[in-house]
Amino acid sequence: QILRHLKETPESLKTKLPKRLCQEWGGTLCDQCNQSFLSDVSMPPWTKKVSDMLLFDGIFTPTTFPNSVRVHEYDQFEGIGPHCDGPIYVPLVAVLSLASTSVMHFYPRRAPYEHEITEHYNDTFKFSEGEIGKQTPIASVIMEPGSLLVFTEEAFTHYPHGVSDKAVDDLRGANCVNRHLLRDPNLTLVERKYRASATIRNLLPRCGHSPERNEFMMRHAWQHYNQQSTKLEIEWDTSSSLPAQNSLPSSPKLELLANQNAPSLDGGKVVNDLYNLCNSIATTQAQLVKDVADIKLGIEELKSVVGFTFTSSTSYQKESSSILNHLSMAVMDIGNKQEESSEELQNLKDSIGQFFSEKK
Repeated sequence: QILRHLKETPESLKTKLPKRLCQEWGGTLCDQCNQSFLSDVSMPPWTKKVSDMLLFDGIFTPTTFPNSVRVHEYDQFEGIGPHCDGPIYVPLVAVLSLASTSVMHFYPRRAPYEHEITEHYNDTFKFSEGEIGKQTPIASVIMEPGSLLVFTEEAFTHYPHGVSDKAVDDLRGANCVNRHLLRDPNLTLVERKYRASATIRNLLPRCGHSPERNEFMMRHAWQHYNQQSTKLEIEWDTSSSLPAQNSLPSSPKLELLANQNAPSLDGGKVVNDLYNLCNSIATTQAQLVKDVADIKLGIEELKSVVGFTFTSSTSYQKESSSILNHLSMAVMDIGNKQEESSEELQNLKDSIGQFFSEKK
């Protein structure tokens, strides 16, 4: 499925780099300083689902939430030169491999670049001719299709990693650290074919603008990390004197509660008012969920139109990027309002339950 999505992605949304094809998702350039990338919700649904699953499984946390997905596609004789990712990321990365088997080589420890941090990126274009590539790898990880490679801390910051541009990776004599996990533990030659990968990280902001972006992402990450639904679900206490209520269904069916008339309760006018207020908030919730879905759909449609219509050399790219940025901000703003109304509705529900417990 993911490979199908990759093939259907317009070529104009891909960047042709030396020996690899690249897509960058999840970050947008700050429109105030133009010097920092900020978290952005405008990314393909499949990249969002993969990122959410990594949170659900505890690989990322609410403070190291994944907000950057870089997709690479390689053909035979293509790869990425040995490099360290540099200080612009949280030192944690997850690499999802697709289509065919490849090998990630790790090289001897070296200090990060202190001043010219762009050299970390420049290293990705240097293979056996580069200073790092001339060295012998100290460890190799065989990445089968569907496998997930995660590394962090010094493995991320001080040990360069890369995928060779050879037609065949010869692993005889190599220190393959995951051989015991392979389908074929005796694998010695890896013939390189078309391969795709998704590299998932947390891209650190380098300015203090738009803090609400990170707040939105952290809230979303917290829900997945704690294995909670991102959709509001309220369980009414049926043991009280309230009429039995079904749990509020997941959006977009919040209207079930919102359209119910407040029942006549023995608790009097105060409780009736509380119940009516709950219904009012639920109505707002339903509309917010619908607005979020509509705007997300609009963003995806606009991205497709932009991708098919404009090339990177046209003057329209900047304007279209600005439109996408404003749409993303709208999604985040609605999402934050949705969270606030969810909390308020839950608090009111608790108040009603407490009222009837005291009346028993």
